[in-house]
Amino acid sequence: MEEKGLIYDVKLSSVGPGNVTGPDSIFEPGSMGLAMKLHYLRGVYYLERPAFEGLSTLEIKEPMFTWLNQYPPTCGRFRRAESGRPYVKCNDCGLTKFKCGAAAVGLSWAHVLGDAFSAAEYMNSLGRVATGCGPYRPINLSHTTPKPVNSNGRPKVVAEPLSIKRVDPVGDNWTHSSSIKMETFSFNLTHMQLSQIQTKLGGEFSSFEAISAIMWKCIAKTRVEDSEPKIVTICKREENNKMSHLRNGQVVSVVSVDSSTALADPSKLASLVKNEAFDETYMIEEAMEREEGLADFIVYGANLTFVNLEEAGFYDFEYRGEKAVRVSYKMDGVGDKGLVMVLPGPKGEGRSIVVVVPENEINGLKLELEKEGFGA
Repeated sequence: MEEKGLIYDVKLSSVGPGNVTGPDSIFEPGSMGLAMKLHYLRGVYYLERPAFEGLSTLEIKEPMFTWLNQYPPTCGRFRRAESGRPYVKCNDCGLTKFKCGAAAVGLSWAHVLGDAFSAAEYMNSLGRVATGCGPYRPINLSHTTPKPVNSNGRPKVVAEPLSIKRVDPVGDNWTHSSSIKMETFSFNLTHMQLSQIQTKLGGEFSSFEAISAIMWKCIAKTRVEDSEPKIVTICKREENNKMSHLRNGQVVSVVSVDSSTALADPSKLASLVKNEAFDETYMIEEAMEREEGLADFIVYGANLTFVNLEEAGFYDFEYRGEKAVRVSYKMDGVGDKGLVMVLPGPKGEGRSIVVVVPENEINGLKLELEKEGFGA
């Protein structure tokens, strides 16, 4: 008799780089990467039947050997130097086929290796290799993100940034669990809905700024007055990021207000997101360096956090001429202040919104979103 919950009749096949890296090849995460080490991205790319139809397991794996040659750190294992600072000596990705012939490619991505833009480029390079195009350029294993230096006359920062939260030491078990149960839900916004929202707020704001303002106000209305989010974190892509290597290149900023956000005019909140965000990226890097890379922090959910992934190339993923019909991403390790991610919508149309909030806030938040025409 089969045991309840036992997984059976499943074939597993692993893959790694086709070439052996040199004995002295290492990848040392930068300070921002170590600040993000308790966060994990989970992505799923859904493709229609022709993408993997007729391919054997070996035929699927063959381009992956070349692909992973370009990204050996993703197949390495973390170790610690004598100082205790982690490094990779040189993630997980899987394919599921459905009975209908369609397929889903899943990615479990450790944020310490790179941000969501790096994860997207990592997956897109697999598609290029599978079609024989190859990656844009090889990854230089000797590259390590430089440690922050006191340049441009900037004073040495001592205060801990508002955008991060120190948590109890986790040792080598790099996971973070919030003190309360967090739940994830998502919804889509059409181009028409986005246009209506932007017009309502005055038309001078980007879709991300408008969405952030509405979400900020709605979340504030679901929380008691002394718990209203008056400090929020904004994460967005670094300008002129060429994606030549895996990295945590996001700009992390904070916006703060003194008055009630539940009663605020959304256009005022959007203006704050657009014009008043204070960049703390350098401060986070310095905070990690003061701790020699050993301290444990969270970024997402330390404050209510808005992540702008509108320009992430999730829908650039293509396998054998087939583009993903839908891509979904979520985040693990989020703190109890919550997270809102703004992604490109299916087939690049509209936007997909992923929300992580305490379980007891979901029903109230959905009601507030319906009032705003979001229809979550």
